[in-house]
Amino acid sequence: MHLPTLLATALTLVLTTTATPTGSTPPPLHKRCSPRYDPDLALGYYPPAPCWQTFDTACQPHLAPGTEMTLDAPHGLAVVYGLSENCAAQIAEEKAREADGRKNYGWKEEHGLLTVVEGGDFGD
Repeated sequence: MHLPTLLATALTLVLTTTATPTGSTPPPLHKRCSPRYDPDLALGYYPPAPCWQTFDTACQPHLAPGTEMTLDAPHGLAVVYGLSENCAAQIAEEKAREADGRKNYGWKEEHGLLTVVEGGDFGD
């Protein structure tokens, strides 16, 4: 589908779902995962999920497409493979902001220490 077609389809769906006759039960609304705006943050908002994750329509986080994760529970370690350069830059910015006391996303408190390992082959 081309973008104009998608927009037209979405507009049609919105108009269809909001124009329900009186007395009928409207369809359930889906929660939108909106960022919380804050001009003191790096991008000007708290993202709904960290850069290595995405989320579904219920705002539940999942690994972003193209990434994989290995968990090592005994050592409390998670390794995420396939980070984008943009995500690595966001993590570097997060760590720099934490180090010098600027407002940050709080990823360390929520996800633990973040270390980006560049390059290399982790095996087959």
